[in-house]
Amino acid sequence: MPGLSFKPRFERPIHVGTKRHTIRGNRKRPFREGDALFLWVSMRTKGRRFIGYTIARSVEDVAIDLDVVPGRLAITIDGQRLSWDEANRLAVADGFRHLREMHDFWMENNALPFEGQIVHWFYPLRERPATLKSRRKKGSIARKTLNPG
Repeated sequence: MPGLSFKPRFERPIHVGTKRHTIRGNRKRPFREGDALFLWVSMRTKGRRFIGYTIARSVEDVAIDLDVVPGRLAITIDGQRLSWDEANRLAVADGFRHLREMHDFWMENNALPFEGQIVHWFYPLRERPATLKSRRKKGSIARKTLNPG
């Protein structure tokens, strides 16, 4: 049941559904389709706010590095290098106005080269479920909560 913490600037795009994924570094236990996700703003602080609960819809491998063109990022998803247009669309879907803004954010907040995962989630978000089991499998309570029937 991973908790995902976001900077305050991403709260509104998550709430309105324009940001439906996150890019995260590799972990000891990688994200998997069907994982229960708890989305927070500033999760490990006194002023934390719960955004919502959802399920991981899909997970892709991602690599990000500086491009040969200054000010651009070279982004590869599941082994496929994104064109500039595709990378710009990814940046917008990730809560940025354009690829340059994503570049500036990554230069300030992350080390490059970067390898990790893009975790896509179901929208709309839900309130925290009353009951959760520790292991998620297809047909789990969390999946049925978000996708009844």
